[in-house]
This record gives sequence, structure tokens and C-alpha cells, in this order.
Amino acid sequence: MTPEEGEPLTAQHLGKYALHLAATHRVEAYVGRGGWTWYTGSASWMYRVWIEEVLGLTVRGERLTVDPVLPSTWDRVSVNYRREKAVYEITIENPEGVERGVAWVEMDGRRLKDRVIPLEERLVKHRVRVRLGSGEEPAAGETFRRVAEDDN
Repeated sequence: MTPEEGEPLTAQHLGKYALHLAATHRVEAYVGRGGWTWYTGSASWMYRVWIEEVLGLTVRGERLTVDPVLPSTWDRVSVNYRREKAVYEITIENPEGVERGVAWVEMDGRRLKDRVIPLEERLVKHRVRVRLGSGEEPAAGETFRRVAEDDN
């Protein structure tokens, strides 16, 4: 729904609620405003895309794998995954600025040789680190930082 010329904008035109926007306006008077917000199921599909395709979380039975596809400019992403009473605090590190490719996975300080996270349901909190890239560790005290290249 869009306003007719000269009509004031109403909440119906703003599209700023927890709905998936199908259109965002670029015309100067309406920049950033959205319309066509009531698409059945679109928010749930966007959620699935972010969880499964971008963050790369896949649950198969009692196993969780993390194989993200991220913008190379993202150096770290965190997500909490809950299964029954168990909580998995997952941090995806991208010190080399790659878009994909898991080097290693660590759970509670121990490397998982097959990069598969075993799931459980009891009351427990696990810390999971997923490292993208070649897997090289920084020297003691060194912090990886992606340096943006000069566009000039």
C-alpha cells in the first residue's frame, strides 16, 4: 500500500514492524519506508536462511555442524543455540577475512577432530569456537584484525 499524492503517511506505510518487507522505497519523499509487509511465512523463511545458510548451523539427530558462508568483512559472529536444557554458545571467528571454509571446531577448549558437535539435552552450557580460514593460531598476545584496503 502506498499513499496517494498529498496524503499523509500512516503506520500502514511505514513497514517498520517485525514483518518481512517486500519493498523499500527509494523515491526521495519515501526513502527507507516499506510496503507489502504481510507475506505469509516470509519471516520464517528469512530466519531459516540466516540460521542454516549464512551461519551454517545444521542439526542431524544428535549432531550439530557449523559451516557458515559469511561476508569476508565479518571477523566474528556469535549465536546461542539451545537444545532442551543444553545451551551452546557458538562463536565463529574469521581472522583471515574469508567467506567460507571451516579450519577447526573447538568445544569447551578441546578440538573436535571431525568438526561435529555432539548434542545433549541435560542442563549444561558449552562454549564452541569455529575458526574459518587456514586454521593458523596467532602468536601469543597477537590479535587478528582485518585491515580494510584503501579504496583510492
